[in-house]
Amino acid sequence: MGRALRLPANNTMLSFAGMEVGEGKDFAIEEFLDSVGAFIGPVYLYLIMLFKPVVSVNDYRLLFGALALPAIITLIVLGKAYKKFPQPEKFASKPQFKSLNQPNKALLVYAFGISMFALGFIDFPIITMHIAQLGLVSTADLPLLYAYSMLIGAFSTLIFGYLYDWLGLKTLVIPALLSAGFSYFVFGNRSLGLIMLGITLWGIGMGAQESLMESVIGTIVPSENRAFGFGIFDMIFGISWFLGSWISGILYDHSITLMIVFSIGTQLLAIPCYLFVAWKNKI
Repeated sequence: MGRALRLPANNTMLSFAGMEVGEGKDFAIEEFLDSVGAFIGPVYLYLIMLFKPVVSVNDYRLLFGALALPAIITLIVLGKAYKKFPQPEKFASKPQFKSLNQPNKALLVYAFGISMFALGFIDFPIITMHIAQLGLVSTADLPLLYAYSMLIGAFSTLIFGYLYDWLGLKTLVIPALLSAGFSYFVFGNRSLGLIMLGITLWGIGMGAQESLMESVIGTIVPSENRAFGFGIFDMIFGISWFLGSWISGILYDHSITLMIVFSIGTQLLAIPCYLFVAWKNKI
């Protein structure tokens, strides 16, 4: 619920600011900072656990309580931002594309594309569970794997965000091809080195794809419908990611090979959708 309330408004304000610096750069910087935070968070808790190992429920309460500090800082910064920029929509220029209440085939195709990507993009807890079952990494060190993937995502999103302002929506094809095969390296072998390669590809997909997808919404949806557009995007992405992870979990118990094929196949289906939207809207 917190994510649902926060993201559409957050992304809409960012898209308005993007009118000044470029949609790709704007969302790339935001996603970079978000990924850096996602890297620091697990490391922050990992360091706390080094000094106080988790042995009871009260220890978990301590860890969650420690997260109150960044939450308080967030609210302070948000208040200052509201005071300085009470009307972020004033950054926006005149809308260039059709309103969402008019039929737009490209938007429907794009929605299908992002749903296919999300459907095949296996959630990280399944990756963590698999590595834990293989016994290649100690339980205490598992959070560092997620932190590593977020660090990879942070830098990849900067690169692809800047490329988006140069090449347009076609940029989405590059990380889509790079990340599509992560499931093979993570689940298809027992080598820690290859698994780390898979996690690297997962981080590229998570960072680059998520920021670029949001950049596209900011580009093709006019300002008066943009908050609704971001809400629809997050709803489609969230439902598809939930269903895909659920299906992946079922396949994991029956055939890891089928799960890998499902993951790669659905992600690759997104690529022709991206190319169609790029051609249709000339972006």
